[in-house]
Amino acid sequence: MEKFLKFFEVVIVLAFYPLWFKWLLAGTLCLIIIVVVIGFNLYPNASNLRNQKELRDRIGVNISVMQEQNTNISSNKDQNELNGKVGFDISIKQEQKINIYIDPDTILQYSIDKKNNKTMIYPVMGYLSSLEAGGPIKPIDFSWAPFLWDFPEIDIKIVNNSNAAIFVSEAVFKIKQSRLDPKPILVIISDSLRYNSLHLCIFNDGWGPAKHTNIFFRLIPLVDKQEPIPDYTSPYPYTISLEDINDSLNVNISSFFKKEGVNFNGLSSLQNVKEVDSRGNHNLIVINPDGSEKTLTYEQYEKEFHSYFGKFEIGGALACGEISYESKSVDGTNQYHKFKFATVVWIYDENLKGLPKPPSYQYKTQFEVEGHDYDRRVNVSQEIKPGETDRFSINIGVDKSSFHKFSLQLVYNGSQCIEFDDIELTEFISRSGVEYLKSAKANQDPFPIPNKKDYKQK
Repeated sequence: MEKFLKFFEVVIVLAFYPLWFKWLLAGTLCLIIIVVVIGFNLYPNASNLRNQKELRDRIGVNISVMQEQNTNISSNKDQNELNGKVGFDISIKQEQKINIYIDPDTILQYSIDKKNNKTMIYPVMGYLSSLEAGGPIKPIDFSWAPFLWDFPEIDIKIVNNSNAAIFVSEAVFKIKQSRLDPKPILVIISDSLRYNSLHLCIFNDGWGPAKHTNIFFRLIPLVDKQEPIPDYTSPYPYTISLEDINDSLNVNISSFFKKEGVNFNGLSSLQNVKEVDSRGNHNLIVINPDGSEKTLTYEQYEKEFHSYFGKFEIGGALACGEISYESKSVDGTNQYHKFKFATVVWIYDENLKGLPKPPSYQYKTQFEVEGHDYDRRVNVSQEIKPGETDRFSINIGVDKSSFHKFSLQLVYNGSQCIEFDDIELTEFISRSGVEYLKSAKANQDPFPIPNKKDYKQK
């Protein structure tokens, strides 16, 4: 308190100081204010320079590795010195895909790993991981494709630690090898819209067949339209052996419902119905197969109709079990797969299904599905000034799921280049998505689910 009073006393006494001291004090205070204002204005630029330095330092860790691998450096001394101060790094550009109508497990992303001078880029999706782990997988309700997918986008970061500006003019992908990934991706199509009764529709969204497919399952009655807990206890009461699944199979399982007590003859007898209005009472006239008729109220009709369902009182069941199949891997070896599944199958239809038109998509460069030792060149126009960093991205398109080994070169200042070697890319492409894109250009309206044509068991 005493110090505060002394300071207050000094302020009062300032009025009696010499004039030259007063001017000196005022000038000093103004200078401090000017410095603070300029400091605030320079802060964003200083912060940006600090971030660039951190990025250069981070990328600089990889520059020495890249220069050891670089076999395309000019022999000119000045060019070599410049190359030693220019480097780049790659990553995968990730965009958050949010869609409240789509299960997050069906949204494709890409991830990147860098180990022992090798860069590996691979697809990441919850459904693929679940399928690989043996399930259980959930049925997917979709219109034009079961997955939300996109081509991978390579994010390129360049650092220029030299004293001269550089001009990047081209990105060259030197592909050593491209191979088709023939792994099948099996999907159980949901019948949430009630248009595919008594059928189990299996859709293959991969680029190779699922061979020697077997379905092992049981039927559990629905209760109040709620799904019961799946029972994966082996052995299963029912087995279906299928042909190879290249596209899709709509498997009729009505015979198994019949074994469980569903009276299809009784249900068939109620199909030919017409409505009549008798003195304000709405009744139904059921025409029997022999031509005779009977009149029922709506309540009577519903009661008789549901009586033929047997223990499936709600009109549906949870089909749960396991699906096994064989396939080829990307390196040509035979593989055996098995996964658990659970899906609702209804005894009768309620709706018909329509499909919207699919979207379109364009990409920046395209790799071959099969091939060796070919190049893909992408025109680039980027200027990086001394001490600065820059970034740009390139989409890599391909017609089918495939595996690629390649290196990436950036050409700058006419003839100089730097190289990122030993990159492996595993790309997932939705087969149904590609077919829809092609059909959209041809103004067709494709339909992934086959018509109600019963698949005959072997």
